[in-house]
Amino acid sequence: MYFFHPLILYIVVFYGELIGRWRRFKKAYAEWWNNDIDIAQLVDRSIEPPPAQLDLDSVLHMCSSNP
Repeated sequence: MYFFHPLILYIVVFYGELIGRWRRFKKAYAEWWNNDIDIAQLVDRSIEPPPAQLDLDSVLHMCSSNP
């Protein structure tokens, strides 16, 4: 009964990220199927990290002692 509990919790917590990855892969696969990109670009797009949500330079500037 509790065997799949961590998997379900992971899906609930990271649902948005999982859906985003799935949509990005589906879009890249459709482009590959239409011969717009080659297989190397398909693999590259499917394993690349999602875009950053925070601008780290701005955060470091605001958190530094000399803003």
